Amino acid sequence: MQPPTPKRPVAVPESRRLMKLLVELGGDTIINEAGETITRDEALARTLWDLALGGIETGTGGETKFRRPDKQVAMFIMERREGKTPTAVADEGDTFVIADRLDELARSRINSEADALDAVPVDASGLDGPGDGPEDSEGPDAEPVVADQSE
Repeated sequence: MQPPTPKRPVAVPESRRLMKLLVELGGDTIINEAGETITRDEALARTLWDLALGGIETGTGGETKFRRPDKQVAMFIMERREGKTPTAVADEGDTFVIADRLDELARSRINSEADALDAVPVDASGLDGPGDGPEDSEGPDAEPVVADQSE
């Protein structure tokens, strides 16, 4: 009877090496700005949600800025949670686009926050990113909406 032959190491495909490293590093713990110990995966998830929802930020000089919701990040999160959805087909004359509905919801949420702070509301074209349409006159360096601090 022969002794068992040692198993050869199996070559890990190149695409799996990166995934293995990402999973390994994602489990490492860090301390966030609030002093909580969280994993890198959790920190990334929180960042994605913050980008997707937009919101109010206070700058270093104390000025209040409104960060626009990012439609692409919102769709990324939803596709990860719900699975990729088929493209909506518009009936005769209808122009149904999910991104438009997200714009509408985000605009109403931001405007309600702006009303609470007596800030300038976002108009219908205010949530479009650079190059989203012919009406877009903002560039990538456009200033964010700033709340009135004169009161």
